[in-house]
This record gives sequence, C-alpha cells and structure tokens, in this order.
Amino acid sequence: MNPSLLSIQKAAEGLLFISESEHPFEIISFDKPAVSMKDYLKIRANKETEEAEAQTLDYFFRNVVRNGDGNEAGEKTAERFRQLQSILQQTLTNICVYRIGSVQVDAFIVGELPDGSYAELRTLLIET
Repeated sequence: MNPSLLSIQKAAEGLLFISESEHPFEIISFDKPAVSMKDYLKIRANKETEEAEAQTLDYFFRNVVRNGDGNEAGEKTAERFRQLQSILQQTLTNICVYRIGSVQVDAFIVGELPDGSYAELRTLLIET
C-alpha cells in the first residue's frame, strides 16, 4: 500500500465522524478520473442527479477539532481529528471536501497523493 495512504488510514482508524449519527471513514486511492471530480464522486455516491457542494477541509472539520468541553474522551477525540487534519494537509495537495445529497449526505475528502494518484476519505452524515 502507498505509504502516504497508509499514514492517512492509520490516523483515521477508529474515528467516527459525528453528525446526527456516527460513521467511520472509508479510505481508498484511485487514479485521476476521466470526468470531473464532482461527477466522479456523484457516481461513487450513486447520486448522479444530486448537487455536489464543495467546502474546505478546515470548514468540514470545524466542529470535530474543537476541544471536548472539559470531557477527557472528547478532548482525545478532538486531538485525533486535529492529527488527521494535519496529516491530510501534509500528505495531500489540492484538497477539497464534497458533500452530496441531503439528509443522508455522502461526504468525500479528496486530494492528490505525492505519486499522482488520489486519496478519498468517505463518510456518511445524517442531517435532518
């Protein structure tokens, strides 16, 4: 496995992204798609007719990197998300987050790895 992808996978291992539910990250690498990244991800999400909303990595992680309000477990989780965010910023270029769908939102963090392939971290958000 690509060492850069392995470091991302290790940082994300066991982390659950919190929305109205908690879901893990699925991590894959892929070659540059023949279509736009938005269209590629809409196909991956099986939501070709949905809009893909782009946002920054900082904005996407804004709530999960905050301190845990004095709660030791919350503090540790926030620190793990800060570490993941840092590893993504150090490892990937051209990072973007795409959100596709409503209520059940597929969220993709995508960026280019040093070898020219792409990394994708995917999770599911529930937003009612």
